[in-house]
Amino acid sequence: MKIDLHCHSHFSDGSATFEQIVEILTVENIKHFSITDHDFYGGELNAFFLPEKLTNYRGIEISAKDYQNNKKVHLLGYEFDPNHKRLKEYTEYYFNLRKENSTKIIRRLISEGYKIELDDFENRINNNLPIYKQHIMEKLIKAGYTDRIYGQLYHDFREQGIFQELKYISYQEGLSLLKDIEAKIFLAHPAIYENWDIIPILVNLGLEGIEVYHKRHNQNDILLALEYADKYNLLVSGGSDYHGSYSSLPNHLGVEVPDIYVEKFIKAIKNK
Repeated sequence: MKIDLHCHSHFSDGSATFEQIVEILTVENIKHFSITDHDFYGGELNAFFLPEKLTNYRGIEISAKDYQNNKKVHLLGYEFDPNHKRLKEYTEYYFNLRKENSTKIIRRLISEGYKIELDDFENRINNNLPIYKQHIMEKLIKAGYTDRIYGQLYHDFREQGIFQELKYISYQEGLSLLKDIEAKIFLAHPAIYENWDIIPILVNLGLEGIEVYHKRHNQNDILLALEYADKYNLLVSGGSDYHGSYSSLPNHLGVEVPDIYVEKFIKAIKNK
């Protein structure tokens, strides 16, 4: 069955609105999906434009880190309490941190002679949308400095320290947050950040599932992830990690996941 339990909208570093994502889902005949924006919950999908055939699962992706091994760890949470105080504090903190960080980046680029202005991001600022590096690169593309987001200019900015990573919470804190808000907790794309070694620790902390099927997982990654899922009795999910035009991956939604895993996911969500 084709599903997508991991995709991003314009509420984080995706280019598409909810409406645009729903339109693609409908065309691709994807019935089960979740919009999992980074460290941000954008609210419920408007029932007026959500076709009856589609089932949306409330989602978020927590950006965390394994500080002992200096690796990123991304955690997916589903069907949580959207009004929980700790969630609101967390998302507000990272919204403001990203805004502050992006403003510093933009001002530095302006000081170095790049023809962009803070006013170029007025639409996102006025609509309380976070500004990501992808949005800054998009403006630089329009200004003629590069022809793609993840080109040489992007990598130059990283090497020069202009684009710096935010200080993320530990994965232990991430698990604690997701448990507090009563989310179903999944490890996102373990092969990308080589998170295999900490899976036993994550399980002890409350991990309930693993994202086995992902656009950047090869067959060996899938088989290894399934071994962990079987060993620790974890639920299995799948997603495209869709970012729209802000991605180097193919610009479409959905991954094929065996029906048995989808059915187990749905049953687990219903029994929360």
